[in-house]
Amino acid sequence: MLGEGGTDLSDLESAVRDFLGRDDRSVDLKRLRAVIDSLEGDFASRARDVRRVGGPIATGAASVVSWIAPTCGMSSTSVADRLCVGAQLESLPADGQSELSKVAVVWLPMLYRNRLRNCGQL
Repeated sequence: MLGEGGTDLSDLESAVRDFLGRDDRSVDLKRLRAVIDSLEGDFASRARDVRRVGGPIATGAASVVSWIAPTCGMSSTSVADRLCVGAQLESLPADGQSELSKVAVVWLPMLYRNRLRNCGQL
């Protein structure tokens, strides 16, 4: 299964190991951040997919957040942020998702929390 030792994820892990193990430590920070943001956007979309199918809840988890947080070593707030971004990315047209996901990963969770706070829900 991809994502659990599958070829695509294994190739990515290998590329990351090679990148981190390189002798020349110089890097274009803008390009590095773009790669990280792309991966964050993909994680957000996959987390949203997990929520949609409700798989972890069927295994006894109280919520998708309570399953993803310890599974991925993240705080509940971070997981909730990614789920928010995933939901927002879902509503974008496919051709706009990659470019906007760079912005979405950083800004959408903050905007969402501010909206909840202003509505008295947080």
